[in-house]
Amino acid sequence: MNEPLRPFVAVLFALLGACGSDPCAHPDAPCGGDLVGTWQAENACYTSTCSGVEVSQQPENRSTFTFRADGMATATLSLHGHVVWKMPLSCATGLATKCADLASQETTCTGDSVCACDTTLNEDSSLGAPRPYTTSGSTFTVDGSTTSYCVRGDRLTLSASSSTLTSVATYARVAP
Repeated sequence: MNEPLRPFVAVLFALLGACGSDPCAHPDAPCGGDLVGTWQAENACYTSTCSGVEVSQQPENRSTFTFRADGMATATLSLHGHVVWKMPLSCATGLATKCADLASQETTCTGDSVCACDTTLNEDSSLGAPRPYTTSGSTFTVDGSTTSYCVRGDRLTLSASSSTLTSVATYARVAP
């Protein structure tokens, strides 16, 4: 895969959760709140400013985030299965000039003007040692990456955006 695409695809797949109720139907606006605790992935969705982008199959997501009261965070990424997605090549302007440019060891893409892709995920990884995090209003920052969030009761909603994609993911607080 072209190196400029890696962050785009990583954000897309890291925030996509298990299929279920659509958090985009009634998303929580970023509101901040108490992040302290362990959070298990529940559901996710995305919207695109580029017409024709669609995801028809998502991986099983058992990812967790833990935000400690001492300002340290850990994350475990666990994504298994296939992500089947379509994207008009016009949405990849500056990233790819043909559908094959979107392919990688994990992803096959075919098509001319609309890329039909299948990404196989078998990912189990973690941040490693706990990393410091900070909060400011309705955002938190870990390793220089800032994410909008809202905690309402035992539900955490994360939202991230690129120039063409907004992802919304929900996580449930895990009982201590």
